[in-house]
Amino acid sequence: MLFRSVGLSEDEQLEGYRRNRRAYVGWTLAGSTLLMLFAAALGRMSWQLDKSRRHDIAERKLTEERLLIAAAAFNSQEAMMITDAHSVILQVNQAFTTSTGYTSEELVGHTPRLLKSGRHDVDFYRAMWETITSTGAWQGEVWNRHKDGKVFPIWITISAVRDVDGVVSHYVGSHYDISERKQAEEKINELAFFDQLTGVPNRTLLLSR
Repeated sequence: MLFRSVGLSEDEQLEGYRRNRRAYVGWTLAGSTLLMLFAAALGRMSWQLDKSRRHDIAERKLTEERLLIAAAAFNSQEAMMITDAHSVILQVNQAFTTSTGYTSEELVGHTPRLLKSGRHDVDFYRAMWETITSTGAWQGEVWNRHKDGKVFPIWITISAVRDVDGVVSHYVGSHYDISERKQAEEKINELAFFDQLTGVPNRTLLLSR
């Protein structure tokens, strides 16, 4: 018999076989437990990586959407300009070049002083920048000078852009030409206060004075 061929009694060999069997079962269970723990750990890692990946994808999509919105706004019919914190022009859109007569190459690297009409004094600009510094934005009527020398009125909005530390990094200005509105106002004023045949002030204007 097999048990007698190894030089041990059947009881001794049977007991050895049982010990080996128990050890094998123990190792198998231990191995299975380790595999289960390892699989669980991998599952957690996979879930965390997947969560991180989903977060990154969501952030990237959100960034892309914001860029698309910004691009759409920048390429709108409203004239737009972006400067750095020192008011040096970095970028303008097509509507801005159409409004001012300057090309993008002629504007980038300069400051908006290139467009000054001379109609506003130092106090006007000082008050404007004080408002921007204190509130982060300003809007109002400004007269600009076209490249051809013509002076024209615009309604402009200037906003400060701050970085994560709250420091101003850029300024964004958008404007639209209000020449037609000003002409309409002048026409209404003319009709109200001047005689249409003679062009002389009428009674309403004289009484208002």
